[in-house]
Amino acid sequence: MKTSKKKTTGDIAEMVTAMIIAKLEEGVIPWKKPWRNGVLPQNFLTKKTYRGINLLILHSFGHELPYYLTFKQVQSLGGKVRKGATSIPITYWKYYYKLKGSGKRISDIEAM
Repeated sequence: MKTSKKKTTGDIAEMVTAMIIAKLEEGVIPWKKPWRNGVLPQNFLTKKTYRGINLLILHSFGHELPYYLTFKQVQSLGGKVRKGATSIPITYWKYYYKLKGSGKRISDIEAM
């Protein structure tokens, strides 16, 4: 039987809560000054700065360099992830619009 890797909102909330509690127990306050030398955590390939809870999660690890990649992005650049390397889970979210009557999704432009 094949299971889905997709997490539910409840699973993600529990995971993030557990990470925040673990960081607090380590003496790290994830939301205190979430930047280092004016550079916020960002995706190395897309140059997009992480926002919301992802910003707090990534900053709380205190990495020297604030650049991150997904596993697939590492592969696309010809790199390899070391065996035993750990990942940092982040959440993906996106706003979308629906028509009131039908519930059909519409584009940002159509919503304006």
